[in-house]
Amino acid sequence: YLLARPMAMSARGQPAVFSAAIDEITARGRFWFEQRPWHFAQYVAGRMEDAEFLAQPCRGFAPAMLAMAKALRADWMGDRSGAATAYATYLALPANRRAFYCPNRDPAAEALATWRARALAGP
Repeated sequence: YLLARPMAMSARGQPAVFSAAIDEITARGRFWFEQRPWHFAQYVAGRMEDAEFLAQPCRGFAPAMLAMAKALRADWMGDRSGAATAYATYLALPANRRAFYCPNRDPAAEALATWRARALAGP
């Protein structure tokens, strides 16, 4: 949710907003909010790979977070095909597995993934 609005702005031609959001999350430090935002930002920025991301201390929802992080990374890097595939992978998870921070799914993340998957699949 911390990167949903910045990604929307980036997709609409303001990539610096997304970069600034990554930097802001990184600056808050590793130990903020159970380390989840920091790991997410590091992965999206390309500073971390799958195994390290999945080994984070609070990893109960790491698979869903990794699916979304892969999508955001590919989207931000301009890999339309990779991003569309990654968003579809996230959306294909069972509803109870798409949560990031609680047992309930995140409608904002689902809306972002649905919007970006459709936009990237278009002409």
